[in-house]
Amino acid sequence: MTVTADRMAFVLELMALFGITIVILAICGAAIAIAALQKTEHLANRALPLLIHRAGFLQILTVVVIVETVFVLRLFDGISSESTISVLSGIAGYVLGGITSPQAPQVSAQTESV
Repeated sequence: MTVTADRMAFVLELMALFGITIVILAICGAAIAIAALQKTEHLANRALPLLIHRAGFLQILTVVVIVETVFVLRLFDGISSESTISVLSGIAGYVLGGITSPQAPQVSAQTESV
């Protein structure tokens, strides 16, 4: 498959938009982190890693990078449509698998007999 100039220009513009989006999200995340750290002055050294962990920053970033890469590869016919569907299905499973419902407290047999 030959890559035309029009397709290359489109992909480069799209990548620029993705980059701008990631920068905007990073700025918003930094603003939220600053606001959270200002409220917890005495625990500031533990608050930021906890905030990053609870927000799932690494998972979100990983999903965004993989989706972007698959999208660009598909535009250039670098991977087949079946492969694209497989990767996106795997990502959907990963994201939805990370969502857990709250567990009900387990009652032991000893407390039931009392």
